Amino acid sequence: MKLNNKGFAFSTMLYGTLALITLILYIILGINKGASDEIYFYGDEIQIKLNECVYEEITLENCYSSHSGGCDATSYHACLGISDSPTEIAGDLVAETLKRDSLTTSGDGLYDDFLTTRRYIFRGNTANNYVKYANKMWRVVSIEPDGSLKLLDYTYNYIANWDTNSQDNWSTSTLKVFLNSNYLASIQDTSKIVSGQWDATLVYPSGGSSGFSIYDYKEQYDSQMASVTSYAQVGILSIYDYMAASTATGCQDSMLRTVGCTSWLSDYKGWTLNIDAEKTPNSAFYFASNSSFYNNEYFVEDATDSAQRVYPIITLDRNSEFIPGGQGTPSNPYVVK
Repeated sequence: MKLNNKGFAFSTMLYGTLALITLILYIILGINKGASDEIYFYGDEIQIKLNECVYEEITLENCYSSHSGGCDATSYHACLGISDSPTEIAGDLVAETLKRDSLTTSGDGLYDDFLTTRRYIFRGNTANNYVKYANKMWRVVSIEPDGSLKLLDYTYNYIANWDTNSQDNWSTSTLKVFLNSNYLASIQDTSKIVSGQWDATLVYPSGGSSGFSIYDYKEQYDSQMASVTSYAQVGILSIYDYMAASTATGCQDSMLRTVGCTSWLSDYKGWTLNIDAEKTPNSAFYFASNSSFYNNEYFVEDATDSAQRVYPIITLDRNSEFIPGGQGTPSNPYVVK
C-alpha cells in the first residue's frame, strides 16, 4: 500500500490541529454572531468527517486482528486525503506493512499478544522481521499498541554489569544510563526513535512449570508492574518477551514456564527486565542455557554487579515508513524511509 508521509491513526492528530484552528477562527470572528454560527457549522462538518476516518481506521485494525487477509486500506487513506500515486516513491507505514505481510495464527510469524490488546509479537524459530534503519540491521520484537515498533540491535557486541554500584532498580541503573547516553549517541540517525514503555515482568524463575497461571500473575501483580514501568528511548528485553516469542507448549499459555522456550530470540541471550531485580537486593535475571536442563533455555538469577551480554532495544516512531519492496529477510530487509 503506497502512502505519503502521513501516519496510521493520522485522524487522531487531526482532531487537535483542527480544533485549534476552529478556536482561532472563533476568537477572530467571535464579535459577529453570524460568523460564529458559521464557524460552529464548519466545526460540526469537520467533526463528522473525522469520525468517518476514525471508523475507517477501526475497521482496518479489526481486519488485521481477524487474520482474515485481504485487508484494504484504500478507504481509510482516501478519507484522510492520502494519494496512492504510483508515480511517486511513497512509503509503507511500518505497522500496516508487518500486519499485512506476517500476521498468522500458526507456525512462525506475527501473533496477537495474548496479554495486551492491539500488541503483536514475532513468534517462532524463524521470523522475517529484519529491518534496516540508521545504516544498521535490527529485528522487530513487537508492534506496540500505539503502532510503534520495538527493534532489537542483534549485532551489538557488549557485555556489562546491571549496575556498577550493585543497585537493583532498572530506572536508575548504570546499564540504563549507558544505553540512553553513550549507546544512543552511537546511532547515526535518532530522528525516528521515540520514548518507549519498558515493563519489568514477573514470572516464576525456577527451572520448571510454575503452577501459577500467567493470567493470575498479571492480575495479582498489576500494581507492582506499574510501579516498575519506566520510559526511555532505549531498553532491553523482559523475561516475558523471551517467553512470548516461543511457540513451545507451556511458554505462552495458561501455565507459564521458563524452561525450553526456544525461539528466534534464543540467539540473543542476556540481561532481562524483571520485577525480582527491583524487589530482591542485588539480584537480577539473565537468559541463558544450561546442560542440566538438556540445553534448554532458562533464566538465571545473578548478582547485579556481574557482567552479562546486552542487547539494546529502541522504539521506532509509529509514523515511520518502509520503502516498498522489503520482505523482512536478512538479504532483503524492510528499509526505513
